[in-house]
Amino acid sequence: MCYSAMVKQEIKELKLNWTVRMDMALILDLFKKRASGADLKFSKSFEANFKEPASSVERAIKQEIDSYQLSLVSELESELFKQKSRQNKAIEALKLKHTKKNESERDVAGRQIERISKRL
Repeated sequence: MCYSAMVKQEIKELKLNWTVRMDMALILDLFKKRASGADLKFSKSFEANFKEPASSVERAIKQEIDSYQLSLVSELESELFKQKSRQNKAIEALKLKHTKKNESERDVAGRQIERISKRL
């Protein structure tokens, strides 16, 4: 198991065991930046801390997470459309002339479609 999978990121548990205080305003600011287009990555386990918000700041963080996920879905759907059209072009080209390039294009597009579908 990799290290990142073993790291516990449950805020409530950290508060109880280590008397940790999280700067929720800073976390909200980071999630706002990510939703506005900054390339910030958060683990799903950290985002899970805000599935059931208890305060107004946590509700705002959840809204930012939801808006980011909606934008991510639209990006993935557009990429899926591109890959499907790429695959269809390769299939049509294979019908006309059987080449390794067209086979490769079809296969690569198929793998990309699979990857994007899993993420969606």
